[in-house]
Amino acid sequence: MIENQKYLESVEGHMQQIKNEASEFAYNFMSSDGLKGVIDLGTQFLKLLNDISSAIGSFSTLGFIGSGIFGVKGLMSGYR
Repeated sequence: MIENQKYLESVEGHMQQIKNEASEFAYNFMSSDGLKGVIDLGTQFLKLLNDISSAIGSFSTLGFIGSGIFGVKGLMSGYR
């Protein structure tokens, strides 16, 4: 009993206690809705990035088409 108390008070004993707590936290987190929530949050974030990327891509395409139209108009006005 005394040896066990000395071990628990040692640095090694404290390290073992923190390892046990970390293991228990990881087990509880992964078996709970916490992990599902993190995955859902990541999914929503990626969806937002895709939506933004699609919107920017659409605007870029419209800008490219618009500049092409204005460029052609500018070339045509030079031939008059």
